Amino acid sequence: MVPGRVVGHVVQKIEYAYVLIEAEGVGEEADHGDWDSEVSAAHAIAGSVAIAVRAPIEGEVDVRVLRAVPQEELLPLLVFAGRLESPGGGFVICDPLNTFRIEFVSSGTFEVRVDDHQAAEVQVLLG
Repeated sequence: MVPGRVVGHVVQKIEYAYVLIEAEGVGEEADHGDWDSEVSAAHAIAGSVAIAVRAPIEGEVDVRVLRAVPQEELLPLLVFAGRLESPGGGFVICDPLNTFRIEFVSSGTFEVRVDDHQAAEVQVLLG
């Protein structure tokens, strides 16, 4: 992976087994309560996308925010492709407890790719 392509990166156990991609200012307003991660690997609502990852007992999750990734480096499963609106163009990727935050500016167009339905690896590709 070429260093200039990596916007943010974290490897850690994720409590509650999901990560969030959110427009700045959405925070606690985002409610993914009706989502069943056993049925769908991703859940999108206005300003927020939740991505299922493996349970903390199963190990760490590698989360990367990337630009311009060659096809051969992409993870196999596309779980989200779309746009989130953010008035200032600011976004954050975090876990539900906010134990990590990757903040970045983007057009709001994303693809999210994972290695498995309960992901050990997550790629957030900026459009």
